[in-house]
Amino acid sequence: MKKDAPETGARSARLHNRLFWKILFGFWLTFLAASEGVWIFASLYQDHAQVAQAQRSMRIESARSAIAYGGIPALRALTTHWTVQEQADLHVVVDEGAHPPPGTDQSSPVVAPDGTHYLVYYHSPPPPPLHTWLHLPRELVVLGVLGGLVYSTLLATYLTWPLRRLRQGIARFAGGDLSVRVRPTMRQRHDEIADLAGDFDRMTERIEHLVTAREQLLHDVSHELRSPLARLAVATDLLRRDPLRGQGALDHIEREVHRLDRLVDEILTLSLAESGMPPMDEYVDVIGLVEAITHDVGFEAAARHVSVVAEIDGATRGGDSLTIKGSIELLRRMLENVVRNAVRFSPTLGRVIVRVRSGADGALELSVTDQGPGVPASSLQQIFDPFVRVDGANSRSGHGLGLSIAQRAAIAHGGSIEASNQRPQGLCVTIVLPSMRK
Repeated sequence: MKKDAPETGARSARLHNRLFWKILFGFWLTFLAASEGVWIFASLYQDHAQVAQAQRSMRIESARSAIAYGGIPALRALTTHWTVQEQADLHVVVDEGAHPPPGTDQSSPVVAPDGTHYLVYYHSPPPPPLHTWLHLPRELVVLGVLGGLVYSTLLATYLTWPLRRLRQGIARFAGGDLSVRVRPTMRQRHDEIADLAGDFDRMTERIEHLVTAREQLLHDVSHELRSPLARLAVATDLLRRDPLRGQGALDHIEREVHRLDRLVDEILTLSLAESGMPPMDEYVDVIGLVEAITHDVGFEAAARHVSVVAEIDGATRGGDSLTIKGSIELLRRMLENVVRNAVRFSPTLGRVIVRVRSGADGALELSVTDQGPGVPASSLQQIFDPFVRVDGANSRSGHGLGLSIAQRAAIAHGGSIEASNQRPQGLCVTIVLPSMRK
């Protein structure tokens, strides 16, 4: 979980605010489109005025030619094919000093065949009304309002639809549905909202896993506590019925109390490692820790004629201590549990080797190899689960918390742990931890 935060931050930094740029470019393109529309409309409006002016001039010249050729009768024959509006806009008066009204196009006087002087002028219609406060044609204003409304509606839908999906998912999660996932409902989106939905799904998946693990752990703990408590109840009942057998019953009770105490201690350590509560600011000399643990466990293993040997790679030692920042208690429990587990399942005259060497990228690699029966290949991952019982003749017994504590401790220090079978026999548990050596 701790590694996801910087990765998520780096991924968000690579997004370059895609949603922001969508909004920015969307409004920018809308502005460009509106500006282009204004230019096109103004060009068309100006062309229309020029065409109208040319048509009026053509009407006046046609009327003058008709009058000059045949007088008023010829003019009437010409205008027969004109529209009613065009006929109404054309005015012909005798040139006796008359002044045409303003807003009209007029030509020079023309002389009919009978010698009469006529004045021809054409009524110019007023330009289309302009919007008074924007100084724009009303059509352009309507176009801008409708275009902005359509774009704003699409943008609002584009933004609020996934947010509604996310809100529904949060409501379901708050209601106790830990299986809810939102990212698949986002389809082909690849922006910040989709990334937020992905982060939400990872959060719900992690919480669902933790809750399930806690429930399973509670079930397993209750099962593990039931047996020693039952034996304590039997021993107490025997002591009550036959006080003469008190010493044997008391010894039995003492053994069960020690088992319960060890089980409770392991459970508390496992919970502490999972919660990340122990301080992780201690500087631990790993080589010194390995040598101390191999010495202590080797002293106990000597009673079973099992030797524990530490092999420190020369390049790794380098004459200096190898330091890791973390919790010395968790690191000690991690390595001690793995070594004790190897000793427990080693045969008589067997050998447990604890190797320390530098791995890739300056990481520290610890491996504990025994000569025991190993575990089935299909169960290599299961042995790190709490209270695991591996089936088979060569299965490993016990509470099953030692390797679980080791796994949680390795993860808490940013490392990893895995197991593999050796040939011809034996099990090797490898722990990789990041070191502070430059």
